[in-house]
Amino acid sequence: MISLCRLRNIEKDVHYAIAIRLSATGTVDVLLPSYETWIPYRQAGIAIGKLFSEARGDQITKSKYRVDSKIKLKGAQLVKFAARAIAQEFARPTIVLIEAEGWRNEQGQYPDSKIWPQLKNEYLQYKRNVLDFRHVASHNYEYDREDSMLENLLAVVRLRLGQETP
Repeated sequence: MISLCRLRNIEKDVHYAIAIRLSATGTVDVLLPSYETWIPYRQAGIAIGKLFSEARGDQITKSKYRVDSKIKLKGAQLVKFAARAIAQEFARPTIVLIEAEGWRNEQGQYPDSKIWPQLKNEYLQYKRNVLDFRHVASHNYEYDREDSMLENLLAVVRLRLGQETP
């Protein structure tokens, strides 16, 4: 099982995401946007702490985080990360969980907040048998349910949380 989580805090100028993988053997791994491979959960806290510490050091010298800050990701970086975490060959049957809020929205305070429009209500039924990453520069591909690369991907489950109707 893989869960994609996103943190957005406008006051603290943070826009970050992680993917957490729980395998059938019970191991837990984490994928960070700036990492190429999954790392053990126990190392992820240290890695995230370093990223945020470095960004805080940048903030002390300036009023806001640098434009290229590793913890202030743009919508294009977030969807590229989501595509990388989801569109991969899985060794075992896998379910991906993703929050609806924050990943599907096309409107927001940032002009590039178009992250994954396929998760919007009007596209769910129409695109239920594909993963549409045609809007992602590094992927630019629509994966069909029968694609051999997604052989062990059982489903992507969009969750509604908080104040949304389940």
